Amino acid sequence: MAPITQYATIGAGGDKPTPCVDEPTVECCIPVYSNGIEDDGLYGYTNRAKAKAGSTTISARGTIGYVCLRTCDYVPIVRLISVTPKRGVSSHYLYLYLRTLHIEGVGSTQQQLTAPMVKGYNVPLASADEMATFDEKVKPLFDLIDQTRTEITLLQELKQGMLTEIAGAVG
Repeated sequence: MAPITQYATIGAGGDKPTPCVDEPTVECCIPVYSNGIEDDGLYGYTNRAKAKAGSTTISARGTIGYVCLRTCDYVPIVRLISVTPKRGVSSHYLYLYLRTLHIEGVGSTQQQLTAPMVKGYNVPLASADEMATFDEKVKPLFDLIDQTRTEITLLQELKQGMLTEIAGAVG
């Protein structure tokens, strides 16, 4: 085992950025994420990223320990912890390892997780070659998951459009 800081940089989200809009626009197309499970914590959109694609986030207040792999650049807010892999480290390796942990916060009234607490985590050692081999095997699976999510979204939009059209024809 080795300290997670050997593999990644750890940061915590701050205040909501300005501008921040509800729907993506040409100018504001960078997702803003906060703590939360619904829509993976999507809060809105802004114009400048603060964290890189391939980072993993961990909810640090409210629903403690919800782990998400971020596939595009983004902005973390409201104590959302970002775990950004260092060069040569597999984002999938870190994400899947973090998913195995039982992550708990501290505090009696409002539980929370802090960046220093995450910095204290240890990760199983893996060489650069082992990580590359691991990524070769799991990346196609993650790509398939992303493709399937996109298809589901398109099918849901198609279904809603058809239901609206049918309702208009009947009414």
